[in-house]
Amino acid sequence: MYYRRLLHKFQEDDYAKTERLCEIWEASEKMYEEGNKKIDEIIEQRVDQRQKQIDATLLVLKKKGITVEQLGNRVDDVLPPPYDPLEDEEEFLEMRSKLGFFPLSYSAVCIALLCATAPADSLIKEKITSLLEMQNSSLLNVAAIIDEFLGQMQVETKEEEVIRDKLVEAALALDPHLFDKPEPEPEPTA
Repeated sequence: MYYRRLLHKFQEDDYAKTERLCEIWEASEKMYEEGNKKIDEIIEQRVDQRQKQIDATLLVLKKKGITVEQLGNRVDDVLPPPYDPLEDEEEFLEMRSKLGFFPLSYSAVCIALLCATAPADSLIKEKITSLLEMQNSSLLNVAAIIDEFLGQMQVETKEEEVIRDKLVEAALALDPHLFDKPEPEPEPTA
């Protein structure tokens, strides 16, 4: 009963609330894409910075007449490791949430639930699909954001497990191949 009333709200006034939801999606998606570009730039800077440290250390060693081969097992003690973005994963997750992931993921959840649970005779999925296409987006983009959201979701209670399962169902309704894993390549036989 409550769901039908909610669905009706998204259909009334010629789908005004649905249009607004898609506008929120579009604005959040742009903000998130720009945020990801900033994060990529930061990662690139950190990779370059770490490589400069490695190069400087190698130069000092070379001036002292020491080769990497001479260091043997101690090479890891002398040279800094290459930069790995996983070192700063928490920082990047926080940046992503500040740069649009929160409204993007919640608008994705709303879109997915509306599309996945609307009655067959409802036009809401078609309306959302056409609105997203006008924004150069798609339901596949929505499903991908839900997948990312699910990857960050911590399930600790039975209620959270039910919510996660509903989101998985909704995401699969948008993209049935979302969670398909690529087939492992067969091992070569000698």
